[in-house]
Amino acid sequence: MSHFRVDLRDMKFVMFEQCRLQDLLGRGPFAAYDQDTMSMMVDEAERFSREVLAPLNERADRIGAQFEDGVVTMPPGFKEAFAAYAESGWISLAGDPEYGGMGAPVMLEAATGELFEVGCLAFNLTRLLTSGAANLIRSFGTAEQKQKYMARMYSGEWSGTMCLTEAGAGSDVGENRCRATPVDGEDGGYHLEGEKIFISSGDQDLTENIIHLVLARTPSAQPGTKGLSLFVVPKFLVGDDLSSGERNGAFVVGIEEKMGIHGSSTCVLALGDRRPCKGWLVGEEGRGINIMFLMMNEARIGVGAQGVAMASTAYRYALAYAKERLQGSSIQNFKDPSAPRVPITAHPDVRRMLMTMKVYAETTRSMLYRLGHRHDLAENDPERHDHLIGQVELLVPI
Repeated sequence: MSHFRVDLRDMKFVMFEQCRLQDLLGRGPFAAYDQDTMSMMVDEAERFSREVLAPLNERADRIGAQFEDGVVTMPPGFKEAFAAYAESGWISLAGDPEYGGMGAPVMLEAATGELFEVGCLAFNLTRLLTSGAANLIRSFGTAEQKQKYMARMYSGEWSGTMCLTEAGAGSDVGENRCRATPVDGEDGGYHLEGEKIFISSGDQDLTENIIHLVLARTPSAQPGTKGLSLFVVPKFLVGDDLSSGERNGAFVVGIEEKMGIHGSSTCVLALGDRRPCKGWLVGEEGRGINIMFLMMNEARIGVGAQGVAMASTAYRYALAYAKERLQGSSIQNFKDPSAPRVPITAHPDVRRMLMTMKVYAETTRSMLYRLGHRHDLAENDPERHDHLIGQVELLVPI
């Protein structure tokens, strides 16, 4: 039985009947889109996920990401799938058109993201963080940083990561000890020293370069989260011609074991251990955690899409099984030992369990898409912008 099971009817019901996404299309930032285009893009994402991503799952689980001699190798088929994925423009779906993004509604990104998660969750962790890192640079980076990194990240030539967690700190980010020391020179760079753990896609062989966004402390930083600054740290230093050049001092020293996503390289990253690790400040010094929340919230939405995808797939898988599994007689004939066996969907308690799964899957999908819809509404309604974004900020942690 194939694991790939999606509910396109309910997805489009939420998009076009519950939220009426079409009312925002054809004008403002979404002038290039209409309902037919949105529907076709969802259909194409379903096809891509079913035909290209879903076949990766078994290899991703059985072989997984491999780490040898300091190099991470992704499971067979990942590189070709990522190239096809990037070429189709899915990484930059809701990205800024000025830097090669498609400028589509966030709700469409949520819907297609759900489909890609159903296809292969491990594969999607690279996609998720790359778009988030590019969007952070768009919001807080300098003009030079935007020019250097965004287009190649949106195109999938380069990927991005989020480097927060350290051993002994965990979710208490304010305990982070990674240091950033200013370097004399004209480029305003820093040398970073420290170690980051649990870095999703901290290394892989899918892209030419990896752009790490790293939280660290400058020498004068105060204790706690208010002392953290954010730095962009490329795996390969970027030259004046925007090409990847000399290897930077950010090296993977191991990958973690994560149940269910063996195909994702969750890395331990050592900074400045083998050679100097160069980084550049993003935004204001001491504002790192505030800035990083943009990417953290995008990642939270992406993880929400993972939950919706897994819940919906589990329900549809259970429903298909329950329709085929014969056991017991119907409730009307339960006293008759010679009564024919019936599918377990005929039993009231099984129907209750299936209905509970269905409700969880469909209501969480509705909440996820509605979050995207509120964000898209805010883009079209300056007067209600802050109110609508407040709703988004409320829904994200939920």
